[in-house]
Amino acid sequence: MWLSRHGRKSTEWIPTPNVGWKVGAGDQWDNNTLFDFHGNALSSLDAFRRR
Repeated sequence: MWLSRHGRKSTEWIPTPNVGWKVGAGDQWDNNTLFDFHGNALSSLDAFRRR
């Protein structure tokens, strides 16, 4: 959602051919997970630790 030129919220978007989602299919965000479904930190969070 973004603001239109008149300041109103808009949920409109221009679809692009061959772009969308499929239920159960992965996407580019699948490998960026830092927490599990219960809010527990995953080992991927270690990448942000200072050394």
